[in-house]
Amino acid sequence: MKMWLFLKQQLGARIYLVALLSLMTGVCNTLMIKTINDVIHGGVNGGRMAVFAAAIVGYLAASRFFSAALLRATQRAVFTMRAEILGGVLACDQQRFEQVPNQAIYTAITEDTTQLARSPDIISSMLIAGFTILVCFAYLCWLSPVAFVLILLCILVGAGLYSSVAGRAARDWFAARQTQDEFFRLVDHQLRGFKELKMSDEKRREFFENHLMERCRAGYEQNVRGGEQYIQAVLVSGMLIYGVLGAFAFTGQTWLGLSAEPFASTILVMLYLTPAIQQTVDLLPTLDRFGIAIDKMEKLQRDLADKQTPGSTSVALAEGNAPKFTNWHCLRLARVTFAYPPVDGAEPFHIGPLDLEVRRGEVLFIVGGNGSGKTTLLKLLLGLYKPDSGRFTVDGQAWEAGGADQRHLFSPLFADFHLFDRIYGRQPSPEDLANHLSAMALDHKVNLADGAWSTLDLSQGQRKRLGLVQALVDPAPVLVMDEFAADQDPAFRRRFYRELIPMFRAAGKTIIAITHDESYFDCADRIIHMVEGRPEEHQPQAAEALLT
Repeated sequence: MKMWLFLKQQLGARIYLVALLSLMTGVCNTLMIKTINDVIHGGVNGGRMAVFAAAIVGYLAASRFFSAALLRATQRAVFTMRAEILGGVLACDQQRFEQVPNQAIYTAITEDTTQLARSPDIISSMLIAGFTILVCFAYLCWLSPVAFVLILLCILVGAGLYSSVAGRAARDWFAARQTQDEFFRLVDHQLRGFKELKMSDEKRREFFENHLMERCRAGYEQNVRGGEQYIQAVLVSGMLIYGVLGAFAFTGQTWLGLSAEPFASTILVMLYLTPAIQQTVDLLPTLDRFGIAIDKMEKLQRDLADKQTPGSTSVALAEGNAPKFTNWHCLRLARVTFAYPPVDGAEPFHIGPLDLEVRRGEVLFIVGGNGSGKTTLLKLLLGLYKPDSGRFTVDGQAWEAGGADQRHLFSPLFADFHLFDRIYGRQPSPEDLANHLSAMALDHKVNLADGAWSTLDLSQGQRKRLGLVQALVDPAPVLVMDEFAADQDPAFRRRFYRELIPMFRAAGKTIIAITHDESYFDCADRIIHMVEGRPEEHQPQAAEALLT
């Protein structure tokens, strides 16, 4: 049923054409059997040869058209679901995105969509077998109503037994799908934490044996348990079908009093029906897996839709939708507060009330101890987090917190930045790019070739400098950096503070930087000291004691 609803959604009214063509394959299949039966009892003639040839052509044509329709529908669904899931991720606000496990997204766009992409052959086989059974039943009822009733009762009993077992198996497979998400989460930990695990035999053994392999083993057991229950259901169904066939073969003529010709015809049809019924039963588990994959993808789509930022249904801005605030002078946060959701009943970390100004063209340093709220302040300022209360204004004009107008003002380089393989969006001129690479001492290390960086095989400090190049080519007026200098050698750190920051400001950038380098506090116009989520403003001359 889940697969039917899914196909109906994808095909629309064409689902009925697919059903009609599937019915045609069943009719052609049965017509071939009837023609063979007629030849056995009445001999060969031109008419029967023509009917048989027409049945073959009709079967092939109908199968070709509806199989192609299913292929296009499922591949379009795979494309659409991947686009909607990944587009939905980009439309999320930052805080909500952090609540969506990465492994759920990876599994949905790889495992689940791949499962769906393999479905056309299975569905085609199911439809052909199903409609062949339906039409053969009609022919069987005409040949021998008693045989029809017997095999129908057999199918109903088998379906009842199958359903009782299949429900338990489906639950095991759904649990296995959940376990797979947890397993991929642990695989991600293994790959990202390779160095840490390598350093400790005890930690590595605990992680591998008690966690990673435990989830792998649980998924294995759930899949096997579900598969074994389906095997039982298939065997019981097959036993009933072949049992009825055998009983009819041994007692049909004596018990039912059938003459040789109708008896042989009935046996022929039942022999043809049996593999079709068995094939249908064999494919039902695969359809259940398709249903589970569809359920998981649809749930992820709903979760992402619930987490989208209002007004961000489009991944990219429409052409010509220029930033609203261009000639600004002062950004202000007024009585802004924010609190993280409580975890396990613990008191949540909160920040604010924040009263803060950012003036165009200034250099503003944000300092403070770990956990003081520096990064949270940046995420609020950038529009990645939406405040619980308070106002954001530009030159006295309110902006929508978390909206595109707010985000367009800033070009950030985060502490946990991601270095993309190319510059996306607006492309810099070759001259500007060369100047930025030279300023970062990367001009002999990397260049832009065919739109992509020639290499990303760089040290962490060099990667961060290349990330800063990507931030600098963004036309946003405010450059935001979180602990940029932490990974730089002393010589480049000094150059960054003494030469590059003044150069960025001279180029029209406003600078906001989180830093712990008290030796360079004099490079800032103002310093904001975060203490337990509250900002305190200091002048650079009096700021050296802040971190002591």
